[in-house]
Amino acid sequence: MNKGVEMKTLPIFVVICVLVAASVDAAVQKEKVNLGVRLDSTSYSGKIAKTAIKLAMDDMNNQSQVLNAVDLLGNQVVALIEAHMSEAEPFISHLGDAAHVPVFSLSDSSPAVSNQRFPFLVRMAHDDRIQMKAIASLVKHYGWRSISFLHSDHDFSCGAMSSFRDALKNLTSEIVYTTMIPSNAQKQTIREELYKLKAIDSRVFVVHTPFGLGMNLFVEAKEMGMMESGYVWMTTQGFASLWDYALNASTMTSMQGLLGLKTHTPNSEELNDFTERWERQFRLDNPNMKNFELNTFGLLAYDTVVMVARAIGKIKENASLSFLQHSTTTKMKVFQQGGKLLQEIFLTNSTGLSGLVRFNEGEMYGCSYEIVNVVGKSY
Repeated sequence: MNKGVEMKTLPIFVVICVLVAASVDAAVQKEKVNLGVRLDSTSYSGKIAKTAIKLAMDDMNNQSQVLNAVDLLGNQVVALIEAHMSEAEPFISHLGDAAHVPVFSLSDSSPAVSNQRFPFLVRMAHDDRIQMKAIASLVKHYGWRSISFLHSDHDFSCGAMSSFRDALKNLTSEIVYTTMIPSNAQKQTIREELYKLKAIDSRVFVVHTPFGLGMNLFVEAKEMGMMESGYVWMTTQGFASLWDYALNASTMTSMQGLLGLKTHTPNSEELNDFTERWERQFRLDNPNMKNFELNTFGLLAYDTVVMVARAIGKIKENASLSFLQHSTTTKMKVFQQGGKLLQEIFLTNSTGLSGLVRFNEGEMYGCSYEIVNVVGKSY
């Protein structure tokens, strides 16, 4: 019997010392600045981001060291990259506000967590409202009338349901049933929820959960005969972007026919070259992993490091970086040019490996998606 997917959360903080070039009196001067990174090196997403960030560090001749959360902000860090979604993210964002240090979130897409609530938060992930509109377009195309929405107890999942409901407002379709499944739900709890779904009239399900919970959900749905013809299952971008992790695994048989929404990444020569570098490095970093593929999460991690380094370089053309002791804690220092860095970031308008990197009112601008379907051992 399939034992499902074990879910672990062991985030660590890393300081990256980035060499930033600034033009001063027609000469190029380089100086190291510190970027903080928080990631879970045991998770598939964390491994993807870690390798991508390592390559960004190599491109800029960097080095790193491990620190804890508060000491991180006492180490004259100019930016924090949040590469691990967890309940601690609002706390990290509060720390960023207090220290005037921009916090770059690679995965948080909930409308509830935004730049308006946390002024120094920069979300590199696109707002859930965008992907929910894309799913609503698919619902309209196929004429599905009754939809069930499954989500976890994470804050990011709960906000997506409201966004999906809003996206369906002008259609003849509606959400007829919603269910919240605990992120640490065991087999019996998942089965109880699936029995409820099986009893209702709807046969179209949208799943917005963390990867581990989603995999366990489909294993149980398969055993209960709910992945057969007549049922439609669709996952959101966060889950679909990690399908490669399940290829050739025993759980792949439980995903047959599954639809997923994935962020479209424009092809380019730079992307192809980087992908080859990333794959070589990932094999070295994770010699025991056979199934892997660079995804949007890794590309955003790389683009974020490059974007911050360029923005710091612009600031240093006219001013030196400085820090003052925080008024209430001796362990934290306040980045005096944090506000200026935030302005430079929001003025970014460039093409990165992930595609267009541009902001509109503090949010990543636009996005296009592709629909993928699991067939056999591929999609």
